[in-house]
This record gives sequence, structure tokens and C-alpha cells, in this order.
Amino acid sequence: MITIEYKILFEVRFLHDYYLTDRTGISYYSLTNDAQSSLMEERLRRERYDIHTDIEFLLSQETQTFLKNHRMKLVKTKLGFFVGMEVDAEKSGGGKLIYQPVIPPKNDAELIFGLGANNPLFQNLTNLPFTTDENSLLYFTNTGEKEKNILSRPIAELEEGQDYHMGDLSKSDDQIYKAIDKNNGNIDFWQQIAGDGFVHQGDLSPIRQEQWFQDWLLDLTASDRFPFAVLKISLNAENPELSPIKDNGYLTTEFLPSQSRPQHPVFELRFLARTTYWRYKKAGGFSLAERNHIQGHAGDLLDFEKGDFVTKTPHFLAAEVPYLTSNTFRLPSAKPYLVKYEGDKVYSDIFFNAINPIPDEV
Repeated sequence: MITIEYKILFEVRFLHDYYLTDRTGISYYSLTNDAQSSLMEERLRRERYDIHTDIEFLLSQETQTFLKNHRMKLVKTKLGFFVGMEVDAEKSGGGKLIYQPVIPPKNDAELIFGLGANNPLFQNLTNLPFTTDENSLLYFTNTGEKEKNILSRPIAELEEGQDYHMGDLSKSDDQIYKAIDKNNGNIDFWQQIAGDGFVHQGDLSPIRQEQWFQDWLLDLTASDRFPFAVLKISLNAENPELSPIKDNGYLTTEFLPSQSRPQHPVFELRFLARTTYWRYKKAGGFSLAERNHIQGHAGDLLDFEKGDFVTKTPHFLAAEVPYLTSNTFRLPSAKPYLVKYEGDKVYSDIFFNAINPIPDEV
């Protein structure tokens, strides 16, 4: 009897803070490893996390043919996807199991995946860079300089004199900062955030004018969507920690006697939620009494600007974000529907009306 055995060649996980912020408003990336695991398990169990709600994986005909010819399969997961491969298992020293591809790919073999937006609000709820460069596209790969298993480029140091836009990321004294307004490298316009390895403006690359991308796009017959990003995985990357296949031709995936299952390479793409200034509006404007009422209860949080109330600092969007609270005064949280880029700042508009009245003390 012939036994056909598949093992995971590599896995890509997409982590998105919009869905993983806890109910108290604490970012997933600021939690301990145990707390992150618990929160992820809870969101998956409650079916509150499925990246395919937002992202579609686009495969060219060439990529699909390559997978088929090398007996590889792409399998979707709630966190992203993994690629399995038919292998022959061998015992190595100490009882370790190692795996050799049944049909070995060439040393320069690559898999290209387009990332399309399934959710029309994905740009609103995700801290993607704003750009008018028609040649640039977000580009992720397991080659080049990387940190750990992160497919984004390392976040660069804050550079005085460089133009930054709201939402851009930089590093200073080993801390990550997010720009809260357009600036030229002045630290006063930045807000420290927890975590590292996020998708950021440095991941933009001029690949749209490169021939390999144009050829791939022409071969993208399965979808009429243009990708917002491209992911390229080299199967024999120069960095052994990021390579699905070793120099000797065996999978990096191995099964050690001390493990409960084979361990395979896991790559991550970490998305931050969009940060916006929350702008509270009312049709016809606020009366003097309403203005005094709001300023008296939430003057520490809001400024009155051009007839609207705007938060003094930007706040992130989240699927389960709590109220914006000042003592006993609760302001409704912003949603990703009404996000606007005006005057170098990003705003979320929140309207008070009969259904959503100006709050009173609780």
C-alpha cells in the first residue's frame, strides 16, 4: 500500500490589531505572550477573527500550475494560510524525522501571492500608508534584512528633515513611534506605541514598474481585483531561519522526539489599526448649552474646532473598542465607515442625532 505524506512547508499568519484589541482598549501588541495567546483563542472560539473577511489571496495561473506540478497545496486558515508539500520522511540522528520533497523545486523557485481587499473598508480600518506614487505597492518577502520571522522590512530610525505623514512609523531609542501629524522628523509629532515589526511606509516598493510584477499581473486570470500588496516567498532563501527549504534540499520543517508535532516555519505580517482624530459633529451645529455641556464634561479630551469637537490626540479604531470616557461621561467610539484625510490629518466623523444623542453623565 502506497502512503502519501504531506507536511507543511511554511505558514503565513496575518495579525490585525483592529480585531485583536481587548475589550478594555489595550492593544494586542502590548500584551504578554500568554495574554496574546488567550485573547487569540477567545477571538477564534467566538468566531471574531477571520482574516479572509478582509484579505483575498490572488494566485496567477503560473503559481497554480507550480503548486500542482510540485504536489503542493495552499490551505487557508483563520489566521492566513499554509502551503503543504508531498514529502518522503526519513529518520535522522537522535530519532529526528526529516522530510525531502517528492518533487524538489529549483533553487531559485518563488511563490507569489497577491493580497486583495475583500472588505471595502480595509483601507479605513488598517494603518496602511497613504501614497500617490503610482509605481509603489506594498511588497513583502522572506529575503533581505528581516527581524525574526517578520516579513515586513525593519522600521527605520526617525530621521530629522525627512517628510512623514500621519500614521507613518519610525524608531527612536529602540522604541516604535507613530506620527500623529505631518512633520519633518520632529519627535513632538509622534506617539509611542507598543510592539514592533508592523506593516509600514517602508514596505512600499516600486515593483509595479518591474517586469516580473507586470508578467504576474497579466497572468492573474482568476480575479479582476488589483492587489493592495504582493507577497513573494523564496523557497530557498539566503537566510536559513527564513527559508522553507534547506541548502541540502530537505524541508526546514522537522519532527523532534521532544515535540508533539512537526515544527514548520511561521511568517508573520502585523497590521496596526488605523489611528484617527475622532470628530464629533451635529447637523445644524451645537447650541451654546450643548457646547458648554460637552466642554464641561469632556474638555480634557476634546477641543472645539470649526464648529465640531475633535479629540486632542488620535485614537485607534477597533472592532470592540470601548467608549471614550472622561470620568462619568461616555462618548461613542468611532467606526471605520466615515474616515477622511483632510489637511494632513485623518479624521473619523461621529454624528450626534436623535438616534445617537449627546451623552449625559452615567
